[in-house]
Amino acid sequence: MAEDNLEEISVIIPTYNRVEDLESCLKSIVVQTRKPKEVLIVDDSEGDKTRLQVEAKGEEFGEEGIALRYLRNTRGRSLAVARNEGINNAQGEIILFLDDDVILNEDYVENLSDIYTSVPGCNGVQGHILLKDKLNGFYNLMSRSIFYNYVEKNSCRVLPSTCITYPHPLETTIKCEWLAGSNQSYRRSVLKEFNFDENFRRYSWREDVDLSYRIGKRYPGSLYITPHAKLVHNISDKARMPDKALIYMKEVYSFYFFFKNIDQNPKNKMIFMWSKLGFLLQVSSIFLFRPDKDTQSKLRRLRYLLGAYAVCIRYLKEIKQGDVEFFNRKIESSNT
Repeated sequence: MAEDNLEEISVIIPTYNRVEDLESCLKSIVVQTRKPKEVLIVDDSEGDKTRLQVEAKGEEFGEEGIALRYLRNTRGRSLAVARNEGINNAQGEIILFLDDDVILNEDYVENLSDIYTSVPGCNGVQGHILLKDKLNGFYNLMSRSIFYNYVEKNSCRVLPSTCITYPHPLETTIKCEWLAGSNQSYRRSVLKEFNFDENFRRYSWREDVDLSYRIGKRYPGSLYITPHAKLVHNISDKARMPDKALIYMKEVYSFYFFFKNIDQNPKNKMIFMWSKLGFLLQVSSIFLFRPDKDTQSKLRRLRYLLGAYAVCIRYLKEIKQGDVEFFNRKIESSNT
């Protein structure tokens, strides 16, 4: 593929009721040292604030040679669906997905796109999220012991538990097994073969890992993360799902991901079950040994987690068959 085509980058940003966060994100895009061809805002929001915001910024982006386009997602509120709508309307040869609450370093796009032209066989690239220098070492060690999410030097893996490792520190561009939804990019040719799984609804927890992991298995060694394309992920607390719905979603979709993507051998099954038990013990211990710290909130979290496990066990047969409609119908009928 010619290098000049690879410079045609489409940025897709799904958004939901986050005008202020989106404003900061867009400001970081318009000042990039290498401009994208276009930015598509795929809107799941209520009302017209986001549409009016995008229309107001169209001239500014146009002066920089960037087409700023607004799309309303009409196929049901879902991050996975919104991303697919963006793919269907994007024109660039590289498609970059961003969360609406990220802020890019001004050379992010330039350094990201350079990997495509300098690394043969590269199908996908993500930048590096700037983490706090001082991470909780004890928590990271505990997470390792139960195969939960943790950081490790120069490693970006998907664990049999369906949890992930994130490279910190990251010293050089490395191959990885998954790309983060906050900033992940692919060649258009790859996205003609793969789409986001629309069984993931609303917040669509793990839709990013699901897509990238499938691509990585089909084309081993073709996904990369580079420390040179830096960004901040603010993880906005606006428009988040309520704790109960989010906890249930994480567990149902975790079981779904496991049976869909992880080899069903005895070792992996044991790791998956141990991770679920270990996480339950971790949540329980926080409640038992620190009862003076927001007791009611911790008790609710423990109760929700037990309830989520019960639902997964009850509908285990359906989940194994790739059917999560029992859960999706409930969250789609909810106003939360």
